[in-house]
Amino acid sequence: MISRVRAQRWLIAAMLVVTAIPATATAGGELASDAPTVPVYFDSVIDGEVDGGVVLVPDDGTPASHGFRAARSVTLQNNGPSSNRIDVVIVGEGYTAAEMSAFQADTVLAIDAIFAPTPFKEYRDAFNVHRVDVASNESGVDHDPTFGVMRDTAFDGGFWCGDPPIERLLCVDTVKVRQAAAAAPSADVIVVLVNTATYGGAGYADVLVAAGRGSSMGFLLQHEGGHTFGDLSDEYYYADTTWTVERCIRPIAPHLRPRR
Repeated sequence: MISRVRAQRWLIAAMLVVTAIPATATAGGELASDAPTVPVYFDSVIDGEVDGGVVLVPDDGTPASHGFRAARSVTLQNNGPSSNRIDVVIVGEGYTAAEMSAFQADTVLAIDAIFAPTPFKEYRDAFNVHRVDVASNESGVDHDPTFGVMRDTAFDGGFWCGDPPIERLLCVDTVKVRQAAAAAPSADVIVVLVNTATYGGAGYADVLVAAGRGSSMGFLLQHEGGHTFGDLSDEYYYADTTWTVERCIRPIAPHLRPRR
């Protein structure tokens, strides 16, 4: 379905400005040599300098299928047929059955955050939004609040992800995510809200991940959405310094270094 909304995506991407808040990064470890991988965007600080780029994470590209743990889908915003709208599906990671009400409340806040900035508030009628309720056995995600803490969750989410591992890169099993999102009527972009207040996120090609409980949730959704939905790379701006690149479209600039 992505192909039929490509024109709408590029229209909005052309107007979208992406910023970033840096996070600490630490390297170490490797993926198995035969593991299927995809590039995922991260933002960090390396040797005292702002840096943004891509790392490889496991993903064999398995398409969505129905029937993931009998997930329940609820349409929260219906603006027309999927053939002429962009369908956003929001799923929760690390929310137990007892925490479903918290996930549902976080989803409302997430929708408000997604459609708060220009141009999304002007184009809100172009989007449908669906929520898929998936319960985890345990609350939270791996390596949170400290490295080595492990949780039994629906999408195997955790920090310290990638090759090399990045502390604030918050990854999920995208195969399981797509399977859960298939419970919705349609899915162009999948948003994973993670039950944590620790800053972190990730931008896959069709899945964006953001910490769902902290004050930075809205920023993370907008930023990672720039990668996933807008096909944009990073550009960093601060009061005294601007890091820029000639082109900010992801396929052209897959890894960006700051320049003064």
